[in-house]
Amino acid sequence: MLLGLAAIAGLFLTEGALGSVLYRRFNSDALHSYETSVASVEQVTRIASDVDKKRILADEFVLEHDPEAMSAVERQLADVRADLRQAEAAYAPLIELPNEDTISRQARSLDARLDRGIHDVLAIYREKGSAEARARLSTVQQDYEQLDRTLAALVQLNLGGAAEAMYRIGTLRRRTEIAEWATRIAGLFALLLFGFWGARRIVRYEDQITSYAREIEERNSDLDSFAGRVAHDLRNALGPIVMSPHMLRQASEQSERIATIAGRIERCSDRVIAIVNALLSFSRASQKAEANESAPLEVAVKDLREELAPLVAQFDVSVEIGSIPKVHLRCNPGLLHVVLANLCGNAVKYLQGQPERRVRLSARTEGELCRIEVEDTGPGIAKEEQTRIFEPFFRGQGTRAQGTGIGLATVRRIVDARAGRIVVQSDGGHGSRFTVWLPLASAPG
Repeated sequence: MLLGLAAIAGLFLTEGALGSVLYRRFNSDALHSYETSVASVEQVTRIASDVDKKRILADEFVLEHDPEAMSAVERQLADVRADLRQAEAAYAPLIELPNEDTISRQARSLDARLDRGIHDVLAIYREKGSAEARARLSTVQQDYEQLDRTLAALVQLNLGGAAEAMYRIGTLRRRTEIAEWATRIAGLFALLLFGFWGARRIVRYEDQITSYAREIEERNSDLDSFAGRVAHDLRNALGPIVMSPHMLRQASEQSERIATIAGRIERCSDRVIAIVNALLSFSRASQKAEANESAPLEVAVKDLREELAPLVAQFDVSVEIGSIPKVHLRCNPGLLHVVLANLCGNAVKYLQGQPERRVRLSARTEGELCRIEVEDTGPGIAKEEQTRIFEPFFRGQGTRAQGTGIGLATVRRIVDARAGRIVVQSDGGHGSRFTVWLPLASAPG
C-alpha cells in the first residue's frame, strides 16, 4: 500500500514538474519571440517612414527656388537622418531571425546609397539646376523603391517570426497533451482514491495552457491587423506622392497644373506625417508613468486653444472654456496635450455640417483626482459603438471626419497607464460628453 501511495505520489509529482517546466518554457520562449517580432515591426516601420520622408524632402528641395526654404528642407533632412539612426540602433538588438541580419545589412547598404544619391541631387541642383537634378533623382527613385521592397521584406519576415512562435506554441500544446494523457493512463492503474484529485489537477494545467495559447493567438492576430492597417494607410497616403514626379515632368510648363500637383503632394505628406505622429503617440502612450510627472492643466488648455484656433475657424465652431483649476496633473505635459487635443479636436471635426456647433471644455477637482469634461453638440455616438470607440482603428458607421483612427485608443492608453479612467456618454444624435479622471500631482518646487 505504501509502495502504491509512493508510486501515485511520484506519478503526480512528475506530472506537476512536467507541467511547470512546459509552462516556463512556454512563457520564456513564445513571449520572447512574440514581443521581439512586435518591436521589430515597429522599428522597421519607423525606419520605412523616415526613408519615405527623405525621399519626399529631396523632391521638395528640387522644387524650391528660395535659398531659405532650401536650407529649411536640408535641416529637416538632417533631423530625419538622426531619427533613422536612432531607429536602426533600436532595431539592431532585435535581429535574431534566420536571414534577418543579411536583409537588414542589405537595407542599411541601400539606405547609404540612397543618402549618397540624395546628396548628389542637392549638389547637382545647386550647380546645374532642376533638369540635371531631376535626372539624378530618377536614379534615386530606383534605389528608394528597392529599399522600400527590402524593408517590406523585413516586416514580412518578422510577421512570419510571430507566426512561427504560434506554431511552436501549438507544438508545445500537443506535446503537453500527450504528456498529460500518458500521465492519465498510468494513473488509471492506481486511481482508487486519488483519481478525482489527479484528473482535476491535470485539467487545471490544461486550461491554463489553453488560455495562455488563446491569448497569444489573439495578440498575434492583433499584430497582423495593426501592421496591415498601418501599411494600408501609409500606402494609400503615399500613392499620389509616388505618382507626382511623373506627373510633374509631364506638366513642366503648366504652372497651374504644377501648383495642383504640389497641393496634392502637400496634403498627402501631411496625411503621412499625421499617421506617423499618431503611431508614435500611440506607442508612447503605454509607457509606464514616471513618479515625478507633472503638467499644469491651465497651461495645457491655453496651448490647446491656440492650436485649435485654425480648425475652429474652419468649421465655424464656438469653443467655450469653463472653469479650469490651477492644478498640476500626474502626467507628462506632452501626453496631457495629446489627451486634450484628441478629445477636443475630435469634437470640433465631428461638428461639420451640424446646425449647432459648440464645444465646451471644463475641469474640477474630485478628491485626489481631476475630472476633465469635453462636451459637444455633434451627431453623438450609437450605443452599440460606445464600447468600441477606444479600439485602435475603429471608426463608427457614417464617419466622415478625417483622422487616423487611433486617437481615442491613444487617449485610453495614456489614462490607463496613470491609473485614471475615461468614459463616454452620448445619446445618438444629441451630442457627446467625454469625461477623464487623472490623478493630481504636486506642483514642481
